[in-house]
Amino acid sequence: MTVPTSDLSAVRRVQTAIRHAVARTQLGIEQNDHDLVFIGYVETVVWACALDELLERMEPGAYAERRDGDPGGQVLRGLRWARNQGVHQLLVLHRQVGGMMLPMILPGGPSVLVWAERSQAVPNARSQPKNERPYDQFVAGNQVAATLADAQRFLWERAIPNPFVDALPWDLSWPMSAEDTLDVT
Repeated sequence: MTVPTSDLSAVRRVQTAIRHAVARTQLGIEQNDHDLVFIGYVETVVWACALDELLERMEPGAYAERRDGDPGGQVLRGLRWARNQGVHQLLVLHRQVGGMMLPMILPGGPSVLVWAERSQAVPNARSQPKNERPYDQFVAGNQVAATLADAQRFLWERAIPNPFVDALPWDLSWPMSAEDTLDVT
């Protein structure tokens, strides 16, 4: 049985962890360091999924309905598949589109990092049907930075249970600061 909680300090700690993980992801993108990008986005989705699970406990039933009915919440569901593959299988789930790649990335035109298609994952990827469809529909082929921002925006703006919003000791406006979001330009 899931026990409802109203641990708003835990929400704030996880939001802080997400902001720091997003900053590491952004640094990896800026430095064209694919290992740092991997570390950053896996850490980001680990914390985002932890917050997702906490919010499910805070508002059993209603939160999952709100999440599953929201495009940003569906991105979050898809990122759960990415989290599990990144953590348990150590699969790199991003690829560069555009630019030139040799042993390292060279500037050669505009390039972005996008999430790989599930079919590009190794054959032993864990099967998770309820997370695979949202990954395929809302994450795969989309920019890493944009999808992380969509999930983060959902978690900041629409995920907090309504009865708790007025009790929060901080402002939920998005973005909280310039450092809160990845640059997707």
